This record gives sequence, structure tokens and C-alpha cells, in this order.
Amino acid sequence: MNRIYIVMDYVEHDLKSLMTHTMKKPFSIGEVKTLMYQLLAGVNHLHDNWIIHRDLKTSNLLLSNKGILKVKFSLLVLLIITYCFVKDW
Repeated sequence: MNRIYIVMDYVEHDLKSLMTHTMKKPFSIGEVKTLMYQLLAGVNHLHDNWIIHRDLKTSNLLLSNKGILKVKFSLLVLLIITYCFVKDW
């Protein structure tokens, strides 16, 4: 195997551009709680698998139109993580 393909979901927004350009009013308290729960659950999952995200910021948090929050990694980090898992296979 000499090729690795990475397929990622399409997510409509990053949190920074959504908050600075798109939103007319701030998130409600319930929305903030939901986003924080998703973020902390995601970071917990990463840490459980010995993965540390070194650049967590609003532009690296992706939010779908359905309210699903995802953590974005750079392509280099994805390649390194993929290589480490494939190498151990």
C-alpha cells in the first residue's frame, strides 16, 4: 500500500466566522451548554486515544447546520495520526 486517502465530512461553518460575520445575536445559554458539552466530549475522546490537539481555537471548531460540533485538524496532523494507526496494523 503506497497511498492513503483521507475522506472528511463536509461541515458548513467554522465557529469563528459564524460568530463574527453570520450571527445576528449571540448563542443562547442552552446552545452554549450544548456546544461546550460536545467540545469537552470530543477533547475527552481525543485524550482517551492519546491524541492532543495543539491549536484549539474557534476557527478550528466546525459547526454543522444540524448543530453538530467537530474539531478540525490540519492535513499534516491527520496524515501523522493515520500513519501511526496504519503502521501498527
